[in-house]
Amino acid sequence: RLQRALELNPRHLPSLRASGPIYMRRRQWEAAEAIWRNVLELTSGTANADDLANTYVNLGDCDRVMGRADRARKRYAKALELRSNDVRALKGLASSLGAEGDWNGAFTQLRNLISTAPDVADVVDAHIQAAWVLDARLNLADKARQYLDAALAVSPGEPEVLVRLGELALRRRDWTSGISLAEQALASAKIGANAGRAGVVLAVALRASGDNGAAARAYEEALSHDSALSDRLSGQGIEGWPQVAEVLKAQAQEPR
Repeated sequence: RLQRALELNPRHLPSLRASGPIYMRRRQWEAAEAIWRNVLELTSGTANADDLANTYVNLGDCDRVMGRADRARKRYAKALELRSNDVRALKGLASSLGAEGDWNGAFTQLRNLISTAPDVADVVDAHIQAAWVLDARLNLADKARQYLDAALAVSPGEPEVLVRLGELALRRRDWTSGISLAEQALASAKIGANAGRAGVVLAVALRASGDNGAAARAYEEALSHDSALSDRLSGQGIEGWPQVAEVLKAQAQEPR
């Protein structure tokens, strides 16, 4: 019906606005971009700020997914001029700046997101992403830990946060904290990747602190939860815990 309406009138604004999200959900990005460019052409100078901001964010999303980080960055920046606390624009701008290698700029936008996002899940995710930027791209692991601690204050028991804090504890050779954080993560995540990573953190900390039997049991259980991590550690026993810890570090520093 929408397609027919646009065939009859390619500039029918309600049909264009309804079609754009459909193409985006289908991941037909070029078609979606064409729709939103038409919307922008039809509404520039007449639309209210919120509607115009939405259009720029949608264009930014299309550009970003198609690998045009520079254009996406400009679209998101324009959206933020119109609506400074737009969560999607802040997320997209941070991502686009990162794609261009501007990690300090990406970190700044994540801080803005932390201070403005109304949803707890967005705040926690922004803390985690900021911590990742600090650790993996700016080589500031101690500062990354502060952001993860702040995320935990917002959402106690968050498994990914606990796992990441546990991995950082391994780097500091703080085995007691590593054990505690891993056990807390396992209390929240019984299955899946977080359970697998938490179990490996626990196994490393136990082995390093001399509890070989418990370490072996934790390691075997952990690898049953995460096939991808199990593949990466194929042939590596927990007796080689320093190498296992290095795999965990490499995984923690990969893009989320």
